[in-house]
Amino acid sequence: MANRTDNYAITCYCDPYNSRKRYNGQPVIRRDGATVTGWVVLSGLEEEEARNLLDGVALDAFGMDASWEDDESIRDYARTIADDEGRPYEDALAECLSWYDGEGLYLDRRKCYGSGDNSLTDDTCLYRIERMDEITTEE
Repeated sequence: MANRTDNYAITCYCDPYNSRKRYNGQPVIRRDGATVTGWVVLSGLEEEEARNLLDGVALDAFGMDASWEDDESIRDYARTIADDEGRPYEDALAECLSWYDGEGLYLDRRKCYGSGDNSLTDDTCLYRIERMDEITTEE
């Protein structure tokens, strides 16, 4: 049997209180009593498509205060610090590299989500990329 490339899903798991606000009729994975606490957000995705969508969820979850950083943007940021503060570029770059931990989403110099991560936790929920053949949903 051929390997399907569109066999991925984005799933969401929340505590009962927050799941009542977020659950919207998607296929159910888990319950706490009668309350849905896990569900399939979107399925039938290729792995790269699922990763791109999870990147979007991360940007939405952390909002305007967060910024996507990569090697190039960190060098640009160090250049701006050096120019604004009249410091040597190497010193500003060393300062940036002290908190930079690879490409991803940063909030207050803390990495919230890394590019290529399979999961994301915001204040209330855990979002994950999972293979559909590893998920059991209610009928």
